[in-house]
Amino acid sequence: MDYRQAYVIPGGMFVGLGIGMFFDQAGAGVILGLGLGFLLSPIVGLFERRMSRDQPNK
Repeated sequence: MDYRQAYVIPGGMFVGLGIGMFFDQAGAGVILGLGLGFLLSPIVGLFERRMSRDQPNK
């Protein structure tokens, strides 16, 4: 797991917390944010691998 991919899960949690607090449902927002973070993490990993594969070696 790359370092950028590792930030997707807690980042999603905090975004969900903020949205949940806006709607006065902080717990539901955290769960929603964690779920989205877990779903987006492999997608970010695919993009990371593709970008590193396309770059020439230095």
